[in-house]
Amino acid sequence: MSEPFSGRPQVFRDPIHGHVAFAGELGKTVKRLVDTPEFQRLRHIRQNGITNLVFHGAEHSRFAHSLGVAFTATRMLAAIQRNSDLTLTEEEHDDTVLAALLHDVGHGPFSHTLEEILRELAVDFDHEAMTVRFMREGNIASILEDSSVGRSVRLVEFIEKKKDDTRVRWWHSIVSSQLDADRLDYVQRDACMAGISNHRPDIPRLIEYLGVSDGRVIVDIVRSM
Repeated sequence: MSEPFSGRPQVFRDPIHGHVAFAGELGKTVKRLVDTPEFQRLRHIRQNGITNLVFHGAEHSRFAHSLGVAFTATRMLAAIQRNSDLTLTEEEHDDTVLAALLHDVGHGPFSHTLEEILRELAVDFDHEAMTVRFMREGNIASILEDSSVGRSVRLVEFIEKKKDDTRVRWWHSIVSSQLDADRLDYVQRDACMAGISNHRPDIPRLIEYLGVSDGRVIVDIVRSM
């Protein structure tokens, strides 16, 4: 028996981006990943650790941020392909969006705050290493492999890539770089939830002028003038 509404896009209502939608096979995979216990636990992990003790509105979760990053990745990919002769296969596109969705799935309670405390106690814990573990083992790995053979390994490359790694492609920088979907989501989300939304940067406009140079995502200043 098929899932109810399985042919429809998966739509989430987000306070920053409005309607966040993922269609087709990508949407089905997003839904399956979001429904896993590993991803659902992000609902209970605050994006900014204990910042809410100062900015009491900053109660937003890694769950909301992760969906926002995945959606931002879709917009970045679309803009870059509009502004250039670069193209992606459906597999490459979906790999990028799913890597963006899962980039924080390994975070523990209190996010980076916990990692700093554990480091002082000489306890070895790294959220990226845990993210990679989730991608290689258990529910998430099974869903990734079911959606596309080899996808689990490909998504690990997004997390583990190094600048001199021959596996690196320009779309990897959508997930991890100085101008990635992660940053473009949290600079809006964190400011809004902390109550300083009057200082939010115009990220949608910035995305419209994205391009690629030397294998990296850039803002095309000439095009924006």
